[in-house]
Amino acid sequence: MSITDFFRGKVLLITGGTAFLGQPLIAKILTAIPDVEKIYLLIRSRTDASGKRTSAQERLENELLTSDVFATLRRQHAENFDTWALQKLAAVEGDLTDERLGFSDADYQRLQNEVQVFINVAGLVDFDPPFDDSLWGNALAAKHVVNFAKGCRDVVFLHVSTAYVCGDKPGPVPEELPPPYEQYAADYREQTGVALPETLSEEIEGLLTLSGVIRAEVDSPENLARFQREAEQKKATRKGIDAQIEELKAEWLENRLVEAGLEHARSRGWNDTYTYMKFLAEQMVMELRGELPTAIVRPSIIESSLAEPEPGWLGKFRMSEPLIVGFGKGRLPDFPADPDIILDIIPVDFVVNAMLAAAEATARRGGIEVYHVATGTLNPLYFRGIFEATYEYFVKYPMLEDGKPIPVPIWQYPSLEEFQRKLDSRMRLANLAVYILGIFPMRAAKRKRRQLVLKLSGIKALLHYIRIYAPYTRTNFEFETQKMQGLYKALSPTEQQRFNFDISQIHWKRYFQEIHIPGIKKHVLKLEDGAADDSEDDRAQTSPTQQEQAGSQDKSEA
Repeated sequence: MSITDFFRGKVLLITGGTAFLGQPLIAKILTAIPDVEKIYLLIRSRTDASGKRTSAQERLENELLTSDVFATLRRQHAENFDTWALQKLAAVEGDLTDERLGFSDADYQRLQNEVQVFINVAGLVDFDPPFDDSLWGNALAAKHVVNFAKGCRDVVFLHVSTAYVCGDKPGPVPEELPPPYEQYAADYREQTGVALPETLSEEIEGLLTLSGVIRAEVDSPENLARFQREAEQKKATRKGIDAQIEELKAEWLENRLVEAGLEHARSRGWNDTYTYMKFLAEQMVMELRGELPTAIVRPSIIESSLAEPEPGWLGKFRMSEPLIVGFGKGRLPDFPADPDIILDIIPVDFVVNAMLAAAEATARRGGIEVYHVATGTLNPLYFRGIFEATYEYFVKYPMLEDGKPIPVPIWQYPSLEEFQRKLDSRMRLANLAVYILGIFPMRAAKRKRRQLVLKLSGIKALLHYIRIYAPYTRTNFEFETQKMQGLYKALSPTEQQRFNFDISQIHWKRYFQEIHIPGIKKHVLKLEDGAADDSEDDRAQTSPTQQEQAGSQDKSEA
């Protein structure tokens, strides 16, 4: 059986369809397998600060179908595109954090009777979110979708995880299921002498209890008194003080939940909250699936497309983009990485095609299988190579500031501690300059101050990314990919071309210079000419919080 034959006439349910990985997945299915019967998209409604509600159907029509991921299909179908697409796509309002996925009983049963392929892309991809958000958006969401899939009459289930569920230990990472949680806890106790909760359910309950304790702590008399003092120091009005207290409470709570999540994950042997919660999600799938035919797809670091829907397509900032943009703007004078480390990057269209192949194989074989979609073992990309390709690009095509080319530095790769000291010193000087310029009322001083404030915001965002991503630029992970390669080799020559994920075809220097960086400029910075001054391109240098503000089911996998 081929991928095309398998999906022909099938009814699919996809979560995370509005996010970075979900969008090109839907576009690929509609392009390469247009005779699929129906694609249901589980989409959560949204309510903005003013109370205006946007339904799932409105989000499908106004967010997804207007995406440039469908540019080729829109050209093909011209004015009939929306009508044609809505014959294939149907929004289903739901919420993965709800045990019944937010469906009515009637819809829950109807979809279980109809759905033949369930692809779970959704998940909260922040590396350091409030840990309970990640617990619900990843681990408990996995529980809910598996229970739904088990109730379907005849379904193949595909769960998107991440290759970094392996934890913080370097070296070879097998392309196979991890030991059950109970075995992990027993091994941990034997190796460290520290007793963990013995079962997966006990670990989950412990995290929920910790969340409740922290959320109650925000309203402790000590905290409330401190928030009151801090608000009063700002000399606000009574209404202003009340609003300020609520802001201080929210800020304290978020910081405390973030810190607790990172501390918990690192105590278990993971670098961050995200990868630990994805580990728990895999454990949920393993424990609950029963006889459900299941594929777990583990991509490495997903970046812009090699070819489809067009070269360099990118929905938003991923891992490398803030660093590349910061470098091009002259704001990243160095980087605390091991230049000889392998940074495992995979184009998003390769992940999409591998997912479709994995679904077809799982339908034939049954059981449960893990597939790494990664490049490091067969076509390694070294960190030094990323820098060299990026440096050459910006020397040839520099970004501009006040109409002048921005020079880019040659990195020396200091330690993380040394790098942070230098960048902190740079920020202190910039803050002092902002203060001094604020004293002078001249227009030129005000303009310069605005530019410095923008740069400070960019530097703070870069510091955030560097602290989170540093472990991945100083540790070698070698993801085995024999099963992924087997999927590709089993395809016919025609389908190998149509659903390409042959990683040996990627030429990394060409990818960065001719595809990825131009893609960042086009799809993220919204620049067509390849250069801009700060007045234009700083709009894209948003904060980490702004970049990750979408709800959990609208996040793509990292």
